[in-house]
Amino acid sequence: RSNRLAGVLRKRGLKPGGLAAVIMDRSNHMVAAVMGILKAGGAYVPLEPYLPDERIRKLLESLHIETVLVNEGQLHKVNRISQTLPCLTHLVCPDKNPAVELETDLLKDKELIGPVELEPELVTNPMPAAKAGDISYIIFTSGSTGTPKGVVETHRPVINVIEWVNKTFGVGYPDKLLFVASLGFDLSVYDIFGILASGGCLRVVGTEDIKDPGTLLDIIMEEGITFWDSAPAALQQLVPFLSEVAGYPEPS
Repeated sequence: RSNRLAGVLRKRGLKPGGLAAVIMDRSNHMVAAVMGILKAGGAYVPLEPYLPDERIRKLLESLHIETVLVNEGQLHKVNRISQTLPCLTHLVCPDKNPAVELETDLLKDKELIGPVELEPELVTNPMPAAKAGDISYIIFTSGSTGTPKGVVETHRPVINVIEWVNKTFGVGYPDKLLFVASLGFDLSVYDIFGILASGGCLRVVGTEDIKDPGTLLDIIMEEGITFWDSAPAALQQLVPFLSEVAGYPEPS
C-alpha cells in the first residue's frame, strides 16, 4: 500500500522538502499513508480529524499543502475544507469505495485519487529520495497558549531515537506494540517506525476502541502485547480495570 502511494505521490510532484497532510481515522491505512509519503521522499503533516474545520483549513493554508491523504470516512470533511484552498489540488483516498461517487459540484478542480488510480502502481520499494537532513514530518503544538506552532523534524534525529530505544530496551521480534498515541503526537513516530524497524509488530487501536480502557486492557491480555508507549495519564486510565484481571492485586 505504501509503495503504491509513494508512486502516485511522486508522479504528482512530491519530493524532498515537499509536504503532504494526513487526515485519517485510526487504521492500517493511516500507517501506510505516512510510510508512503516518506517513501516518496516528502514529509508528512498529521492533522487530527476531530479538529475544527477552520483550524485545519488555516494549518493547510499556512503550509501551502497541495496534497492531503484521507480515508473515506473523512473525505467529505476534507473535501469541504479544500474548496477554500486553491493550493490544495489532490485528495488521495486509498480506501474509497469506487462504487460511491462524490457530488460533482464538490470536486471542482481537485483530483481525487482512489484505489482505481493506485492499483497500477508498482508494489516494489521505490529508490530512496530523501537524505538524513531532509524534513521527515511537521507536528503542530496544541495551540493551548495561542496559535499552534509547527515543529519541524528531519530524518537523522528520528533514526537516532529509534536506534537508541530499540538497543536500550532490546526491542525486536516478536514484540508487539499497542498503538494508542495520536498521529499528531510525537510518540507516534517511534510507535510506527521504531517497532517496525525492529522487526516487531504494530497493533493499531481503532478510533472507537481507544476511548474504552476496558477494551484496551482486553487487547493487551488477549493479543500478546509487550510494548505500551504513552503519556502516564493514558496508562493510568487502565489501572481501575487491573483488579478484574486474574493475578493482579486490587490497585491501592
